[in-house]
Amino acid sequence: MNLKRVDKSHSISLYYQLKLIIREKIESKEWKPSDKIPSEAALCDYNNISPMTVRQAINALCEEGFLYKVRGKGTFVAKRKLERDLSELSSLTEMLKDEGYRVKRKVLDLSTIPATKNIADKIGIKKGDDVLRIERLMLLEKEPFYYEIGYLVFGLCPDLSREHFSQHSIYTIIENICGLNIDYAHLNMQINSCKAEHSAFLEVKEGTPVLYLDQIIYLVGDRPVHFVEAVTKGEKYKYTIFRKRRR
Repeated sequence: MNLKRVDKSHSISLYYQLKLIIREKIESKEWKPSDKIPSEAALCDYNNISPMTVRQAINALCEEGFLYKVRGKGTFVAKRKLERDLSELSSLTEMLKDEGYRVKRKVLDLSTIPATKNIADKIGIKKGDDVLRIERLMLLEKEPFYYEIGYLVFGLCPDLSREHFSQHSIYTIIENICGLNIDYAHLNMQINSCKAEHSAFLEVKEGTPVLYLDQIIYLVGDRPVHFVEAVTKGEKYKYTIFRKRRR
C-alpha cells in the first residue's frame, strides 16, 4: 500500500493523523474523484490501529466532503466543489483548466445585432447601435454546467470570430486580443428555479435550483464594454469572498 503510516509516538491523535494522510492523497490528486480507497480493514492492518480509529477518520472525511461511502462496495473519493474567490475578477473556465479539469467552450451563436434599449443602457451605447451577441455553453468533463448570452461593444472589438470565443475567456479576448484594459466588474447573483429555456442546455429538470447571474465589465475610465447573463449549476463549486469590517 503506497501510503504513509501513522506515528504512534506522535502527540497528534491517531485518527487525525490518518485523516491528514488520506486527505493529502486526495489533495495531491494521487487519489482522484471516484477512486476507491483501501478498505477500513486494510487500513487497520497496515497501521496496526483499531477499527474505531479508522472509522473515525473516514467518517470525518465523509462529513467534510472528501469521501463518500457506497453500501456493500466501499469508500470512494468524492468530487470536490471548486472554490471561486469573487474578490478576484477572473475567468471561471480558466480557473477550472488550471485545476486540471477538461473544459470546453461551445459557441452556439455569434452574430452582430442592433442593440435593444436594455442592452444599450448596460454597455453605454445607443439603441440600434451594433453589438456583438455571443451565446456559449461551457462543458466541464463533457457535462454542461454554464450557459451564457453576452453582449460586447462592437466598435471596440470588431474583428472577432467563433474561434476566439471557443478558445478564450471574455477577459482574455478583451485584454489580449482587443488590447483594452479591464478595471472592474459589477456582478449580481441569485438562486432561482431553472427556466424551461435553460433546462435543456444544462440538462436539468425545469424548476431545479440553479444560479442566475449577470455582470457588466468596465474598462479603465468607467467605460462599460461587456454585459452577460448566465445560468450555472451551483453544485459544481462554491463562492467565497473576503469581507472587511468598515472602520
